[in-house]
Amino acid sequence: MTRASRVQAALAALDEIKDYAAEHAPSLLPGLAPLRDALFLEGFTISATGTEIAFDYGDLDMIVVQADPSGQCHSVVLCP
Repeated sequence: MTRASRVQAALAALDEIKDYAAEHAPSLLPGLAPLRDALFLEGFTISATGTEIAFDYGDLDMIVVQADPSGQCHSVVLCP
């Protein structure tokens, strides 16, 4: 899968990626609800080992969803 096709696939699955972030990040962000509605796409980082989808959720904080090269999400990281 090329880098461009990985970005296109992530854009096509953006709603599911936001759902994954909202489902797996609540313990990182107490008191922010509904999280899914507060996520704004910031950008992508594509590497040989996967794709990172970054979301801004306010106050300069970011939530990064990490996915494998096939697009399967596997973790959520808070980047204050």
